[in-house]
Amino acid sequence: MSIGYYVHHVGHGHRHRATELARHLAATGGPEVTGLSSLPRPPGWPGPWIELARDDAGGAADDPGGSASTAGGRLHWVPRRDPGLLSRSAQVSAWLEAARPEAVVVDVSVEVALLVRLHGVPVVSVVLPGRRDDEPHRLGFGIADALVAFWPPQAHGMVRGLGQREEEALQCVGALSRFEVTTATHREPTGRAVLLLGSGGHSDVVPPAGRWSWTVVGGSAGWVQDPARL
Repeated sequence: MSIGYYVHHVGHGHRHRATELARHLAATGGPEVTGLSSLPRPPGWPGPWIELARDDAGGAADDPGGSASTAGGRLHWVPRRDPGLLSRSAQVSAWLEAARPEAVVVDVSVEVALLVRLHGVPVVSVVLPGRRDDEPHRLGFGIADALVAFWPPQAHGMVRGLGQREEEALQCVGALSRFEVTTATHREPTGRAVLLLGSGGHSDVVPPAGRWSWTVVGGSAGWVQDPARL
């Protein structure tokens, strides 16, 4: 039995989640996980890894998708006549044919989710926080066999714009951390706050002015491996 896990190349969180899941399944005798991504194989990945061609290296994109005048507004990124897009789609199809996986987790890409489902393979789509009611997201969520969010069920309002079916299908499973979970300790209020952004993406947020003294970690401010030492 095997499953696939598509890892988006922008933002390191997709890769961290996939790696921890693959390592856990390998350690507990679960199904083999094959990684599919434009990224190189990450350290510690326990199973097969298919490095896909890039679909954003072919120069100026022709009709990439994502607006009413491109791809009918139905998809996010499908540039015409892009050799990388053609190659990566063929790579995914070839692996599906050879591996016959039980399912593929897609974290995240509407186009890959749709491609996998068009091959008759079940899709588990990862849902990210934010407003997700544009046509590509609705299409991707609509064809998924399961929707998974990596935050606890108690965290309400993390995603907006889901339909009733998607709201009912969404499974909030909590975080997949690559760090050991430690017991919280009580600290007296200091007036300091930490804004933790992701790495490997394009996150840039300016903290609001006020009585808090902000420390920004991640984004253009740089990454700090252990925020507890700030």
